[in-house]
Amino acid sequence: MIYRMGTYAQRNSENLPTSRGWVSFLDMRNASSYSGSGTTITDLTGNSNNGTINGTSVIGGDSSLVLDGSSTYISTAISSALFSGNEASISIYIKLDLATPTNTLKTGLIGYNNNSVSRSHYPYTNGLMYADTFRTARVEAFSPSASVTRTNYHQVTITTKGGGDWKMYQDNFLIKTVSAESTISILKQSIGLSTPNIYLDGSFLSSVIYNVELTSSEVADNLTYNQTI
Repeated sequence: MIYRMGTYAQRNSENLPTSRGWVSFLDMRNASSYSGSGTTITDLTGNSNNGTINGTSVIGGDSSLVLDGSSTYISTAISSALFSGNEASISIYIKLDLATPTNTLKTGLIGYNNNSVSRSHYPYTNGLMYADTFRTARVEAFSPSASVTRTNYHQVTITTKGGGDWKMYQDNFLIKTVSAESTISILKQSIGLSTPNIYLDGSFLSSVIYNVELTSSEVADNLTYNQTI
C-alpha cells in the first residue's frame, strides 16, 4: 500500500528500515521525503543528506522515480568524514525495465566508490555483475541471484568493513563476498548512474546509506520495510 499523507512517524511507527548508523534515507513513497514535484528528495534521518534528481523528473504511478536509462539519476553530497570508521552500507529498492539490458549504456547502478569514475554494472549485457562501490578495485564478473526477478522491485545492498568483508546482497540473498579494502571514500555519489554515461534503466523507490556494516538480519529488516510500506 502506498501512503502519501501524514508524517513519516505516523505512517510507519511499526515499520522502519534499520536506523543503526544511518546517514541518509530517501523514500519516494513518503511525502515528507518527496512532495511529488521538484528535484529534492529530503533525507528522513534528519542529517540533511538530501538527494537531488538530475535529468528528467518523471514520477511513476507507484510514486517511483523513473530512471530513464539516459539522463536521470540521484546525486548526494555526503561528507566522507562520516565514514572514518571504514565501515559503510547502502541499500536501494529498485526494479529494472529489462532483467539483462541489451544496451551497454543502460547497465548502470550506483557510484559511492574510490574512483573518479564508477564502473559498476547491474548487470552487464552478458548477464554478469560488476561492482566497485566502496572500493578502488572492481569486483569482477559474478552471477546475480536466480531467485530474484530484477524486473520486479527488489533490494540491492552492499556492505563493507575495513579488515573484514565486502558483501553484496539481492533481497536476502548474499551473492558475493570478497575481502574489503582497508579504507573507504565515496567520490562518485550517484544512484542510477555508474559512469558519466552509463545509467540504470528502471525505477527507484528508496535508498538508505549507513556508516556501519549492516548484518544479514538488518538487511532482512530493510527488505521487510520496503515490501510492507
